[in-house]
Amino acid sequence: MVVEQTHVLISYNDRKNAVLDQDYEVARQLASTLQQKGIVAQIKGYSATALDSTDIQWFIFVYSPAMRQSAYMVDIVNAACDLVVNRHMRGILAVTADAADLPIEWASIRKYDASDPTENVAEGILRAMRSTKAPYTKTQERTWNQSQRV
Repeated sequence: MVVEQTHVLISYNDRKNAVLDQDYEVARQLASTLQQKGIVAQIKGYSATALDSTDIQWFIFVYSPAMRQSAYMVDIVNAACDLVVNRHMRGILAVTADAADLPIEWASIRKYDASDPTENVAEGILRAMRSTKAPYTKTQERTWNQSQRV
């Protein structure tokens, strides 16, 4: 039996700032935990994030207010949402390094708060990954004929 590996892209705020190093640390720790579970996790800063790989099944971003001010990252998140809706990706998840709220237009994205010591972010993300349906690999066409009437 062939088991497909799960591929995750984790994006974080990569502007140089002591406070933002916390975003990288959250991304690094999450990637390390996921890799221990056999998941292929790559980390990229906001400036290098791209959804051009067909291998990416999950997009996880470490949200910071700077993300909202970056038209590029807003487009990336919206494109990821479209890919999930069209079943070309399995899901998109958000992690915050502090107790920040996501913008209202992203309210449907599941968010985990890494600053809350009672919340095990990696376990929550692994649980979300297990409970999501696999994407369709190809659109199924349905034809209707007289014999299908109820």
